[in-house]
Amino acid sequence: MTNNKSTDQKRNKAIIEAHQVATNKRNRIKQRIFFSLLLVFAALNSIAGFYLYQQLILSHEDENLAALSEQVANERKEDLANFIKQQRKMFESLAQDQTIKQRLIENNPEQRNFHEKGLEERLEAIKVRIIPLATAQKTDEGPVPIRFSELDLIGRAEKGEIPAPEALKIGKDWMVHWIVPVTRDNQVIGTILITMPAQSLFKRFRAVDTNLGEFELLQEFTASPVQSLNKVGEGSSNNSATIKIPGTYWSIKFTASDHLRKSAAEPLTLWLLIMSISLFASITICWILSRVAYMMMLRKDTGQQQSLQQVVSLAKQNIDETPVGLLYQNKDILDVEIIAEDKKILGIDGSTGKQTGIGNNNLPAVDPDTIPPQIFRAYDIRGVYGKELTLDLAFKLGHAIGSEALDQGEKSIVVARDARTHSEDITRTLIKGILATGCHVINIGIVPTPLLYFATFHFSDTRSGVMVTASHNPKEFNGFKVVMQNQALSDNGVQELRERIINQRLHQGTGQETSRDIINAYIERIFSDVAIAGQIKIVVDAANAVPGIVAPRLFEELGCEVIPLFCELDGSFPNHDPDPTVEKNLQALIAKVKETQADVGVAFDGDGDRLVVVTPRGDILWPDRLLMLFAKDVLQRNPGADILFDVKCSRLLNQVISGY
Repeated sequence: MTNNKSTDQKRNKAIIEAHQVATNKRNRIKQRIFFSLLLVFAALNSIAGFYLYQQLILSHEDENLAALSEQVANERKEDLANFIKQQRKMFESLAQDQTIKQRLIENNPEQRNFHEKGLEERLEAIKVRIIPLATAQKTDEGPVPIRFSELDLIGRAEKGEIPAPEALKIGKDWMVHWIVPVTRDNQVIGTILITMPAQSLFKRFRAVDTNLGEFELLQEFTASPVQSLNKVGEGSSNNSATIKIPGTYWSIKFTASDHLRKSAAEPLTLWLLIMSISLFASITICWILSRVAYMMMLRKDTGQQQSLQQVVSLAKQNIDETPVGLLYQNKDILDVEIIAEDKKILGIDGSTGKQTGIGNNNLPAVDPDTIPPQIFRAYDIRGVYGKELTLDLAFKLGHAIGSEALDQGEKSIVVARDARTHSEDITRTLIKGILATGCHVINIGIVPTPLLYFATFHFSDTRSGVMVTASHNPKEFNGFKVVMQNQALSDNGVQELRERIINQRLHQGTGQETSRDIINAYIERIFSDVAIAGQIKIVVDAANAVPGIVAPRLFEELGCEVIPLFCELDGSFPNHDPDPTVEKNLQALIAKVKETQADVGVAFDGDGDRLVVVTPRGDILWPDRLLMLFAKDVLQRNPGADILFDVKCSRLLNQVISGY
């Protein structure tokens, strides 16, 4: 009885110990599954939380900040608009002054001068000019000269317009031109040009709460880069709003401060509620899935199929032969079953344990048929806008050009455009593509192609650029000329851009755009190197293309008497195509040269990188004939020098060079 009782006690103790071991092992497996799942769900919750934070907090905060920025800019705009309206009303009242009308009719310079002095004292103006109809002339005399820009203002006023005020900088001082037409019996008899110091405008502009951010007063003309007239406050946000002041060339750019951004912050309540619910749901799902996974693992793994009852049964069968103390001595506590997922993590499944690289860009390749090969030419990219060349393609090209610039060690790239009607939209989209690579953009505005080339040498922080132009082609065309490291892309370089787009070998980042002026530096560089002997009268035919904003001014600076022909920018080219190599496009120039008895006439192509010359008799000097004259002059002064020319020149040029 005693022995049986002792045996039963041992058996029961063994059963209890076996039950405890099995339970502990089962709990460890469940815990490992649970915490593995919890790690996965924690990662998913982190991703979801970040996404929701972007969508619910940051995006709403950006929207709130954008709305606040626009509201602040609008308030400043309304205040300045009222100030401008008061100023305009005051100056327009002068046009009703009978004394001024009498001075214009009498056309007595001394009386006008006396009256002008009185108005200058009364208005505290820098200069007041009472100008009879059609008498304005260019002059450098006085504190405020009359240049082409002032002549344009006067001309528009004489047509009955009331031009918008214009700010100008002479020396270190900013001034503002106001001009009003003077009429009698509904006929314009003259104009009043008032030049005021800009301080009163700037004082009104600066009357702001600088805690809100940075306020910047800008001026922008069609053919020029944006000018910064005045600035106050400090902005620290990337969010800015630009509001145009109606009836002016001015606009207000407002960049919010951290103070304003804080006031636009979105409360975290909704995001915290969603994340709390998601966290609670994740823990619950992990608990359920851990038990489901454990049961599935038991069914698949024969080594784990023994149930608690089987373990107890095994203990009962062996209790008489095996001492209780030795029941589990043959089982190492560290000898646990490792599931397949853990084997992969621990690297003991025969694999190398190395991850396969995914490269720098896992974007899918682009269908080559969507990137028309025919527009990627030997020296440029060119096609019909809206058909072969689209805004989508312009963005992709910007992405490829910016990536190429970065690969060649450039951090910035110069961008310019011609005056075609669609060049502005193409340029804006191209710049977005470049900025998307992390490459910065230096925007030099509407300029001829040679100024883009000059800028890549003149600027110290870049040697690369892209020009949006279709050169001499008709108005429906547009395209791109690209310079990398002071070398124009050609042949393989152009094709490489297409391959970049197709294979998506593109950088990703966020660049910044800045505006710079290059025209003044370009003219100064030529002026410092070129001197013209004697007085030259020259007719400049710009074909309503982009050379019209530089060529007349350049020749005037060199001392020529300039007669502009079709120099007003009009991308529809209403007078003739911008191709001077076609003889019919030169007929207006020939007629103007003969009419004005000019010494020479020049006709530029659409982007100003080639020209044709007309003689006083109306003869056309084609480019190869011009090069004959240049070669003769060069070789007489430098015997044996090399002359470089292209394949489009005639064979006669080769003979002339050899002869000299």
